[in-house]
Amino acid sequence: MSKKVPHQAFAIEYNGVVPQLETKVGIVSAFDKTKTMEIKAVWDTGATHSVITPRVFTSLGLFPIDTTMVTGVNSQKEVPVTMVDIILPNRVRVPGWRVTVCDVGGCDMLIGMDIIHNGDFSIANGDGKTTFSFAIPPFENKTNLVDKATRTNEKNKKYFNRPF
Repeated sequence: MSKKVPHQAFAIEYNGVVPQLETKVGIVSAFDKTKTMEIKAVWDTGATHSVITPRVFTSLGLFPIDTTMVTGVNSQKEVPVTMVDIILPNRVRVPGWRVTVCDVGGCDMLIGMDIIHNGDFSIANGDGKTTFSFAIPPFENKTNLVDKATRTNEKNKKYFNRPF
């Protein structure tokens, strides 16, 4: 039997369909909990690891605990790694998380798959608005959009000109 743990979650509805998922997050030094700041983060399923900018690193007085090689489209370089607590919307907390320090455009943080794969991540675009939600840890009952589409099409088949 699996251990029962409380789920934490948030949902954000944007005005219109958005080209990227942005949220405000809190960053707390893992070594000095009095050092905090609120920053703009972009959720990036193409990033394997989460990243903060050098500005955030310096502003919080963080220090490197390791280094790693970061490979981009046209570059590769060694960058520092540090540790922070990340406070997602609705006070969803990701404590003691290793983040890479390097420049990213248009935001102060990329939230990568290292965080996303630890939960359930959902994007919906109904009614011309994007709704983004995230829950951690993941739920046992997985969302399956194929099942939902099949049920909806079966229910509405009298309105279609072709069979599904």
